[in-house]
Amino acid sequence: MPLRAQLAIGRALGRLAYRFARRDRRIAAINIRMCLPGLSESEREDLVREHFESRGCTLLETGMVWWASDARLRKLIRFEGEEHLRAALDKGLVSAAGAFIPFVARLVQDAGFEAVYVSGAAVSNSLARPDEGVIPRSRILDFTREIVEVVDIPVIVDVDTGFGGPRGTAETVRLFEEAGAAAVQIEDQDPRWKRCGHLEGKHLIACERMVEKLQAAKAARRDPGFVIIARTDAVAVEGYDAAVERARAYEAAGADVIFPEALTSREMFADFRTKVSVPLLANMTEFGKTPWITDQEFVQLGYRLVLHPVTTFRLAARQIKDALREMRETGNQQSLVEAGKLMSRAEIDSHLLRYE
Repeated sequence: MPLRAQLAIGRALGRLAYRFARRDRRIAAINIRMCLPGLSESEREDLVREHFESRGCTLLETGMVWWASDARLRKLIRFEGEEHLRAALDKGLVSAAGAFIPFVARLVQDAGFEAVYVSGAAVSNSLARPDEGVIPRSRILDFTREIVEVVDIPVIVDVDTGFGGPRGTAETVRLFEEAGAAAVQIEDQDPRWKRCGHLEGKHLIACERMVEKLQAAKAARRDPGFVIIARTDAVAVEGYDAAVERARAYEAAGADVIFPEALTSREMFADFRTKVSVPLLANMTEFGKTPWITDQEFVQLGYRLVLHPVTTFRLAARQIKDALREMRETGNQQSLVEAGKLMSRAEIDSHLLRYE
């Protein structure tokens, strides 16, 4: 095997080792050096298992690592985060806050939220793009990997309409499960008219087509712990009764969680709970159609998962805009520092990833 290929594999395996290690800080400095082209696939698998087990790794399953003849690293990994999300949903409420950069994901975790949410709107807006499905899957996938690497809590990813039909949705599930996400959220909007769920002008695909996509998603996942969330935007487009019928069809198709988007009253949330058996997700976004409801109130309404998807981005955008204006007016940032509006080096460092 050429030296360049061996070095590339070594770097990739080191990165993979850290993804394993992020679940157990006792082995956070592991660096696998396994560039031995003479080993068979089973021998490589045994070596990886021995390496992690000898260091007390707490993974539910050891990953299988191998590379093809063209030296591309391929991997099949089962992450504890998937089990964490399942267990948390069984126990009670999972409150998830959105993160638009990895550092914010660390803040979400340190604040005590049970999960991090990768919002399509927040990611799109952070790239100065509208939330209209214009960001390619590869970009969301790379961003998801970056988030997964820096947190220990489950990562839930908004994959919009699944990036295609049933086959495209199946590939999306495979890619994001492999990347370490604990769940993906798939919606029933028509991608040609993709909008934020709380805006007008949306169109839906046929219920039967969405069922096909969910069935493909379920068939594509390798680990039953991986959670598939089905979102319906039908309340604002076809009416409440149609949304209920879609939710029931999506549950029958294999969705693990149902997400009825843009409900407009507590009574509507309460009634929807009586219509399906699987856990329900509530979207507590600002500037939307849903009234203010607290996490604990959602628990009382029977909801297991609550999203706060874009709050961190909107908060940062407002604070940055105001601070920049103040700097232009005063000539420097002294007033910002004296007012305690800037995070100090020490506080930033306290939230950074450690490799010891």
